[in-house]
Amino acid sequence: MIKVSAIVSLYNAMEFIEGCLEDLTQQSLFASGELEIIVIDSNSPQDERSVVERYQARYPNIVYHRTPERETLYQAWNRGVVLARGEYLTNANSDDRHHPDALYIMSRALDVRSDIDLVYADVYESKIPNQTFKENPGKVKYSYSSFWAPNALLFHLFGCQPLWRKRVHDVIGGFDPKLRAAGDWEFCLRFCVAGLRALHIPKVLGSFLEHGSSLSTGDSTSTKEQNDLRKKYINKPTILSLYRHEGFPIETPQDQARVFTEFAVQAGTIPLPWAPGRSYQDVGSTILACSAAFELVGDDPRAAWNLGVALREAGRADLSEPLIKRGVEQKHPQIDQAIMVAKRDGKTRLPFLPLE
Repeated sequence: MIKVSAIVSLYNAMEFIEGCLEDLTQQSLFASGELEIIVIDSNSPQDERSVVERYQARYPNIVYHRTPERETLYQAWNRGVVLARGEYLTNANSDDRHHPDALYIMSRALDVRSDIDLVYADVYESKIPNQTFKENPGKVKYSYSSFWAPNALLFHLFGCQPLWRKRVHDVIGGFDPKLRAAGDWEFCLRFCVAGLRALHIPKVLGSFLEHGSSLSTGDSTSTKEQNDLRKKYINKPTILSLYRHEGFPIETPQDQARVFTEFAVQAGTIPLPWAPGRSYQDVGSTILACSAAFELVGDDPRAAWNLGVALREAGRADLSEPLIKRGVEQKHPQIDQAIMVAKRDGKTRLPFLPLE
């Protein structure tokens, strides 16, 4: 019985296809007959087909489909979704590799958690093409965080090798075929907005090849698409909706102001899994969230202080200093404490204050 369908998209992937198929056919789930491999050849000019056919002759449960024209990665994944027989799906990028029990571990997690729609795990970074998971020295680890729906607005939560229930597509549809590089993050955003739930497995179950010619790093496409997604999704209604999914009350102005402030704190220091030891600040999101809180509870000196801090981080001293001064003059104990700690520790960056 097929439990998992692994979707492989090919275009100019001759260098990787044999290693990819070797990796997947060595999965313990494949040995038990529970894994199928669906190869979508997007009219590649290379001869990946000959390699796939060699593996088809040796193994069952390998499907090959070639399109008459080149398609986007996410069009290929959508074709794989339609062809899939498995209850669970995963994208198996041709240049990435897996722990031999990765798909077994992940599928069993979904088996026992009917309330969970998707699982994801940590990965090692690889700099060597076709390096197997066993050969990876594990020097650089991408450690993902526990699932927290609002964080989807700040970065892609699920990494490069998630496993999800096929029925998720009945709820949110397929991948956006127009996108070329950020379709997995867009999928993550729609997943979270719909109130679906994911689970992080705190184990390293795969490896990701970091190279300059990938879709995510090869040119400005990914950056442009990500910026477009930020404009579409990072807004007040979506922030409130995602916090409601996490059990936060949003009925009163005070409730909503607390939510916006909490989101501003998150956006102020984002530990990106693929940049170990470094963090990222989404200045635009912090200003949006602090402004929303200030509009709701402008009489709270902490709301004025927080908006001032956000504007200060953006280099807008002309706007920030009057707001910070307003907060200071009202002598709120949390503000007094923040100033004292900043002076004591010699910090130039002021903290955001929760609206408790």
